[in-house]
Amino acid sequence: MLPGWHSRRFRRWRRRTIRHPLEGALAWAVYLVLRPLPVDWVSALGGAVGRLAGTLLRTAGRRAAANLADPIGAGGDPRRTVRAYWDHVGRTIAEFAVIDRLLAAGRVELAGLANGTAHRDAGRPILFLSGHVGNWELASAAAVRQGFPAQVIYRPPANRFLDRLMRRQRSKCRVGVLPKTAVGARTALRALAGGRPLGLLIDEKTTHGGVPVPTLGRALPADGAAVGQVARMAVAAGAAIVPFRVERLLGAHFRLTLYPAIDPPRTGDRAADTAAIVAAADAHLTAWVRERPEQWLWLSQRLSGRRLL
Repeated sequence: MLPGWHSRRFRRWRRRTIRHPLEGALAWAVYLVLRPLPVDWVSALGGAVGRLAGTLLRTAGRRAAANLADPIGAGGDPRRTVRAYWDHVGRTIAEFAVIDRLLAAGRVELAGLANGTAHRDAGRPILFLSGHVGNWELASAAAVRQGFPAQVIYRPPANRFLDRLMRRQRSKCRVGVLPKTAVGARTALRALAGGRPLGLLIDEKTTHGGVPVPTLGRALPADGAAVGQVARMAVAAGAAIVPFRVERLLGAHFRLTLYPAIDPPRTGDRAADTAAIVAAADAHLTAWVRERPEQWLWLSQRLSGRRLL
């Protein structure tokens, strides 16, 4: 007897052969419409669509409000922050279609560049780390333009058509990508050992029970996402660990800031050294999120509990 329409096998089949191609076609159509438009138009259109989505996607809106409540704090205005959040999300998604043009038009100002070039010129491998703050996609492209042949570790989207589109845009900026897999991790270690810069966003979803960074004042979990993916690689490769932050200033204008490298202890206890790196990275990301909560993109994390959605 054939599996039913609602069986797991057919759900996978429907997702792969019907839903994913339709989503991919829509994404490519939007990309082709936005690509030739002026950068400011693209960003403004994205912001308008984002604000509209915020009023229609009520479940996602409640999740965003719950996640942002902590960094906003008691003295903030949650409604205003959530409106600004949806505007920023829409702009960030739309700007991906013209990300190479944003850089070429001089829309990204640089600060603290010497915090990276000093290690590069000394021949030391660099691990750049940040979170989903500002328009983070600009960072790796800007790094390449400044002489850092960066590769980024990323979680490929389940939709293969969207993955192809994202790879296409990153290739325009000459950014290499490594999947977040065991093979990708080994390739990343070889890249660091060979002196190539590597970029990683550390506020990623984890399948473990711990809360990944930023913890926003909570105790760091033993099994958080950043432990295995950031600190262990850095300790093993002896890399300089340089935090970076992308901020949206006004409309489609940004600032990319490189911070002084995290100086981990060299106690010989790899677990302790790893924990110290994670704590320092979490402190940076927590401070950025608290300062500009509307520019932090993370809908799938429930910060008030110990598990993820």
